[in-house]
Amino acid sequence: MDFLTNIANYEFFRLINDYLRDEIAIFQWNLLQRTTAWVGVVALRNL
Repeated sequence: MDFLTNIANYEFFRLINDYLRDEIAIFQWNLLQRTTAWVGVVALRNL
């Protein structure tokens, strides 16, 4: 029974890790896009 519990715990935390990894990747990409747009606006404004 301990073996099955370990497998269940592993799968549970693997699913959580995959979800968090995907959410962080989405947040990172959105932040990069917003920062790039902001820097572009500031650069064009200063011309």
